[in-house]
Amino acid sequence: MATVGIILFPGTNCERETHAALTFAGLSTRWLPAWSCDLADFNACDAYVIPGGFSYQDRVRAGAIAATSRIVDWLRAANDHQKPILGICNGCQILAQSGIIPNTMLAANQTGTQTTGFICEWVYVSVSSNTVFTQGIETVLPIPINHGEGRFLFKTPADAIPVMQYCEPDGTQTDASNPNGSTQNIAAVTNAAGNVLAMMPHPERGYLTRQLPHHIAPNQGTILKQNPQAPGPWHVLFHNLATQLTHSSVTHA
Repeated sequence: MATVGIILFPGTNCERETHAALTFAGLSTRWLPAWSCDLADFNACDAYVIPGGFSYQDRVRAGAIAATSRIVDWLRAANDHQKPILGICNGCQILAQSGIIPNTMLAANQTGTQTTGFICEWVYVSVSSNTVFTQGIETVLPIPINHGEGRFLFKTPADAIPVMQYCEPDGTQTDASNPNGSTQNIAAVTNAAGNVLAMMPHPERGYLTRQLPHHIAPNQGTILKQNPQAPGPWHVLFHNLATQLTHSSVTHA
């Protein structure tokens, strides 16, 4: 069974939900605390996830301190070998700060010129299948966001490789559907190889149908009567990772 390393920093707070989403997809997980993990344990993992939270209390800037840690140096080497890497919310910020996602930063949320502060709500995103995590999705999905610094900015427009973009339920991208003023309504990006996914929304909070609020899934009661553990819209992201890792292990066996 493939093993996914869950990287922990002081202030990480979404690791349990992330572990649950990964194991529901049939993956094994390993905790990788930045303060005590050794290189052998790190290298034993087939893929990596940096969950959400507030690493080092978001001091200096969200993700800035974590990005200087030894374990992120190891993550750069894993990226060089094109191992799958997923950064969620604070994990996304760390990937940008570290340069694993190059020429990218996450700034404070704002609408026009007005800073909006921390946002906690459900939104819709259109998804592109240009990463190992999103292959075959190509649709509009609901997902929760919880962040204060989620506005994607890029050194040049060419540096942006969007994977998810905020939109209306019908897929239309509008200013009103952009919750944080992000460039091009971007909610998630990838690198040129497509092995890294840096996303501000939280897929681990939508891998089961029962996690969705009633206004998003009004018929969930019927679904849950038939199957209390019915997969939600974001199970496919973790399932895609499991499929990719299984295929890779067979190919290299």
